[in-house]
Amino acid sequence: MTAAVEERVRAGAAPVLAVDVYGAAAMLGLGRCSVLALADAGHLPRLRFGRAVRFAVSDVEHLVEQMRAGESLLTGTKNTSAPALSTPGR
Repeated sequence: MTAAVEERVRAGAAPVLAVDVYGAAAMLGLGRCSVLALADAGHLPRLRFGRAVRFAVSDVEHLVEQMRAGESLLTGTKNTSAPALSTPGR
C-alpha cells in the first residue's frame, strides 16, 4: 500500500482502490500515453465502469514491483545484466 493510501486510511477516509489514467501516470511518473501503452500491451490491466477507465492501485504497485525485480516488460523474463555505462565522446 502506498504512503498516500495509508495516510488516507489513518485519517479515516476510505482508501483509494482505483485511479484514472492521470492518477496511474502520477504514481508511475509517466505520461498518459505511456500508461495507455502499458495497458494496451497487457502489462497494466484496465477496469471499466461504463465508459470510464480506471486502474487498480494494487495493479500499478504490482507493475512497479515487477520492474524493481528486474523483470522485462517486453519478454516477461528477468533482466540480470547490468546496463552498460557509456561515456560521452568516447
